[in-house]
Amino acid sequence: MPLLRMFDENTPFVVGDVTEVERPQAKKTEYVGKLEDGRTRGFWLLMLGTPGGGRVIPFHGLTYSSRTISDEVTSRNHEHRRALATTSALLKDVPKDVPIVFDREFSYEALLQDLKREKQPWVIRLNTGNGVRVTDKAGNPISLRLAPGKTVLAKNVY
Repeated sequence: MPLLRMFDENTPFVVGDVTEVERPQAKKTEYVGKLEDGRTRGFWLLMLGTPGGGRVIPFHGLTYSSRTISDEVTSRNHEHRRALATTSALLKDVPKDVPIVFDREFSYEALLQDLKREKQPWVIRLNTGNGVRVTDKAGNPISLRLAPGKTVLAKNVY
């Protein structure tokens, strides 16, 4: 894939992001399915990129839709993990302190377990709308609020 040549081995982090691509006119296009609203035709584009010049430079991408997921007996989670397998291969010679930064739709347990098993550092925005609670070992809640200019380091949280 030509995009893989855009991977910067000196990257401080990798960004993973999914974008919905609307294709309302694509009634006969086989890879187009329905988006989150269940009505709009389209597909999802998962891009992985590295920062550069104030932007993210893509180096890997894949598309999937409700239709391809049902046709290929897969899931959105499997598609995420398939893309990350490519990233892991690229990062194998990079120091393990390069985190992959994800948005909240990536905050599911199977992916987190995969990243932990691979010893891959990550940053994921939590989907607090799902009632996520972060606690210490004793079960005491840890606040997710952070004041501007402040840093909080919390280890061994659940």
